[in-house]
Amino acid sequence: MECDISLIVPNRNHAHKLPRLLDSVLAQQGVRIEVVIVDDDSDEPYNELLDGYRSQGLRINFVRGKKRLYTKNARLAGIYAAQAPIVAFADADDALVGTQTLARHWRRMVVENAQVLHFRSYIAAPDGTLERYFYVADPFAERLEGIDIFSRFLKNDIHGTSAIWNKLFHKHIFLQFIDHASQSSV
Repeated sequence: MECDISLIVPNRNHAHKLPRLLDSVLAQQGVRIEVVIVDDDSDEPYNELLDGYRSQGLRINFVRGKKRLYTKNARLAGIYAAQAPIVAFADADDALVGTQTLARHWRRMVVENAQVLHFRSYIAAPDGTLERYFYVADPFAERLEGIDIFSRFLKNDIHGTSAIWNKLFHKHIFLQFIDHASQSSV
């Protein structure tokens, strides 16, 4: 089965938090999603949990690090393992709101022929209600090319380099950036 979006989830000892995220992914309609869970040297077992979601039709790609990766390298491992041309990121304790969230953003990205798509992000309040965390647009596509995308949105983003969790990216942009960064003398 081909997929449209690979949702990359770095995870270390948060298997107990994954059901909320996986339930929200399972509820998504109108887009084929692959969840790439990158295990960052966890002590917790995953097999039973992931098999239960796979039996419900959720496509899960489980990547086990051979050593401690930490978040940045776990995300990179997830990008390399991703099968879809478009990637997004989530944490184990995140959840998608509604049933058309990723489909709507994915369609907009395809229609706009965008390399990056920004969208609204929310966090859950302690009582379970949703509060707006920060508002970017609903959604908008930037027309930038190659690694210029990274310098542009990271320079203007209030969260700096960590704010990739409210965007969809074309996978090839990350791979270009990684290749460029590895060849740089800086």
